[in-house]
Amino acid sequence: MTDTPETDGEWNRLACQDHSEFERNLADFARKLERELAEARRAIEGLGSVLSKASAAYDAITEQRDRLTQERDELRDLLQEEQRLHIQTLNERDEWKAKYIQQNKDLGCEMMDPNGTIWDYAKKVQTDLASMTEQRDRLAEVLLALRNNESFSIGGAAYEIVEQALQSLNQPTKP
Repeated sequence: MTDTPETDGEWNRLACQDHSEFERNLADFARKLERELAEARRAIEGLGSVLSKASAAYDAITEQRDRLTQERDELRDLLQEEQRLHIQTLNERDEWKAKYIQQNKDLGCEMMDPNGTIWDYAKKVQTDLASMTEQRDRLAEVLLALRNNESFSIGGAAYEIVEQALQSLNQPTKP
């Protein structure tokens, strides 16, 4: 046990006294040391109580730290999964965007076909049809005039050819 400054001072004072007085004061000194010992034991018991409370608090803090660590790990895993899904979604969006852009380019290229669009082709076909119909009608007029012209006489074979041509012009064409 470590002496306190108070007991050190008391011991030094007693040691300086003569022997008979030292023996009388020695009992008082012993009682004083016993009181200090009892106070130290009470302090130690109080510290034991504080220590057990601190230990319980430490255990609770450790348990809470472990729970928070587990929650952190779960949140980290969830965040990583969310990031993976986000990247996957961005990639899918980029793929669709590329397809949409390509589709627009294809449509634009179709519209810029050097031969024109289907509507341009249809208009050309209609124009050609009108022109051919007009030529057919003129040919029919010429053939009719030839057949009906009495001043211009055609022979039997030529007459047959003109008749067949007129008949074919009046019949609808098959596609």
